[in-house]
Amino acid sequence: MQRKKFAALLFLLLLIPLLAYFLLPQKQAQQQEKIFFAAVRPRSFQLISYGGQSAFFAAFAFENSGVSSANVTLSCSQEQPTNGFCVLEHPYATGFDAAGFRRGFEEGLRSFGLEAKKVPTSGIQNCVGATILAPTGVLPLETEGLISGAQQSGSKLLFAGEVSDFTIDSLGQVRRLPQNKSMQEILQQMEVSPSSLNSNLYPAGYSLALSKIYASAPSSFHASIQFTPSSSSQNLTLIAYAPQNISSGYCRLIYEAVSVGNNRSAGISQGSRLIKPPSLSGSQKIFAGEVPYYSVWVEPAAGSRLALYATAGDFAGTIVRQKIFEGSIRSGWLGGLELANVSRAGYYVVSIEDQFSRTYAKSLLRVQDLQVKISSIDGAAYHFSATLDGEPIDSQLATVSIEGSNSSMQYPVTFGTFTVAARPSSQESAFIVELSGVKKRVAFSQQRNPFLYYLLQFAAPLLLAALLIFMIVRRKPKRKYGLRIPDFSQQPEPEIELPSQDFLRAFEIANAHFGYIRLPLDCSELAVGLRRLCTSKGALSQLSRQGIEDALLQMQKSGRIVGHCGFYAPSSWNLQIEEAANMRILSNVLVQKGCIFPTPLQNSNQIFASCPFERVHIRVCPQNFSSLNPKHAAGAKNILAFDSDARLRSFHLWLKSGAPNAARLSLLIKNKKLFLCISSGLEEFL
Repeated sequence: MQRKKFAALLFLLLLIPLLAYFLLPQKQAQQQEKIFFAAVRPRSFQLISYGGQSAFFAAFAFENSGVSSANVTLSCSQEQPTNGFCVLEHPYATGFDAAGFRRGFEEGLRSFGLEAKKVPTSGIQNCVGATILAPTGVLPLETEGLISGAQQSGSKLLFAGEVSDFTIDSLGQVRRLPQNKSMQEILQQMEVSPSSLNSNLYPAGYSLALSKIYASAPSSFHASIQFTPSSSSQNLTLIAYAPQNISSGYCRLIYEAVSVGNNRSAGISQGSRLIKPPSLSGSQKIFAGEVPYYSVWVEPAAGSRLALYATAGDFAGTIVRQKIFEGSIRSGWLGGLELANVSRAGYYVVSIEDQFSRTYAKSLLRVQDLQVKISSIDGAAYHFSATLDGEPIDSQLATVSIEGSNSSMQYPVTFGTFTVAARPSSQESAFIVELSGVKKRVAFSQQRNPFLYYLLQFAAPLLLAALLIFMIVRRKPKRKYGLRIPDFSQQPEPEIELPSQDFLRAFEIANAHFGYIRLPLDCSELAVGLRRLCTSKGALSQLSRQGIEDALLQMQKSGRIVGHCGFYAPSSWNLQIEEAANMRILSNVLVQKGCIFPTPLQNSNQIFASCPFERVHIRVCPQNFSSLNPKHAAGAKNILAFDSDARLRSFHLWLKSGAPNAARLSLLIKNKKLFLCISSGLEEFL
């Protein structure tokens, strides 16, 4: 007996883990199945003015659990959509898959939690405010009576089949439409879903159900959002735009969600009738940090004193409310207001209300968040990121300048990024970036090499200590003696004789070498042409600078060469040597600053250059001040250059002379549209 009890107890102990192994996974699977949940919770439906249009606006929360992807659609129309559906029980044409069409239609509705009620021909009045589907393949013979019964109950008949001259009666007999009946008149009173005689119409029925749920019609307006929610999303918005003349309508939110286990959930949230209030004139779209402005007109009204308030709600619980008027409006009230404390990005419904919560005007306001940041620094390359409401900005131009500078450059923004090449003079400063009409200040601190920083920090004391030690321990310098050997005295340098026409030809050779077109040269540039000329004649090419300068002086005295400020040119070129020399000085400065500009032409007195952060238009001041044209280049820094301080002082005296163009030029200089400089000092203005 004891052995039997022991065996039974051992059997139970072995059986318990075995049962747990098979039963526990099923419970876990059931628990996982219960986790999947999705639902749309509307916060507000609005029909208001926005940007010159009517806007159907929905604010809602999407509550979910275990959802891998979801789609929410805002579907609006002027006509009230129906959630009631009936399927007419009636014989159908042979060859028309009425059963498949009906099954697809019913399952499409059922997936959104809707049911289709089956009704006989005689009970059509029992479908009130519904859509009545007649999947008969050809028109029922009683179509006119069905239409009349549906209209009496506020419903609409929906025929699915082929439009033809045939009808089918209640006994299933197909016959031709009577001669006194007009097919066109009948079809105008009902909705038709064309469906051919086919053996598989399940997909057609399912698609028809979805089109009725989403209110797919020419007079409907939609907006959708797709997302992969990790948790419940409480502050979502959708806007469906419509023509301005729409004054009322209906909206519904439709959602479809798929779980991690590929299960599906869908549903509908229907709103009541929406009536558009009078529009509030003013700001429609601003950026965070800006203040919206509105002008308000309240119609005259008799009665007691009213207190008018401007309110702005963002559907996240934040409501801004400020009093704008208190008193009588018997003659109406017209005023303007700035709505403060509206700073968070998102949509706001702005309305004018009184103390009794009566609304006088309403409009939609969108506050956008523009973010511009430095993402990385690579030497002189500053990489920026730019987003608008969290989305990367694309296909725009960013205008960038350094704080305190009047110069700016434009950079293309692609997929939310752009790069600025700059070498700021200070360690800490800020970029001013203009995007979408808004300026943003982006502070930065230049990266410095830690090793170089500490080396420079301690280099001075180390050098001073080394110098002190050197002064203490150095030996007394020994006297040095010079050595001269008379037997090897210096021989005079050989001279090269050149005809004057060959010396002048060296200017052409040097101009061709440097890519110039008859521009004056300095001594070192002319030496290149002379060396080439001498080499071609088989002579030595090592020429001393003093020899070239002596030859230039002789040619100047003879009138064969003209010179100014160290630049020379043959007099036969007929150059205005003062202006041409100035152009050369300016060109050299622009090259040193890394500017890009075309090679100046002969007798040209102006340069258009593209420099870092700015475009520059430089003109050389002519000898006759009165011939100076006061027009200036738009979109560029305009600079007037002089060859000396004396010429600049003379120009300042001329500006006060009252000459015709002097006043206009003075105004340009005063308004910083024109800058004056000495040619050699151009670098200070770039």
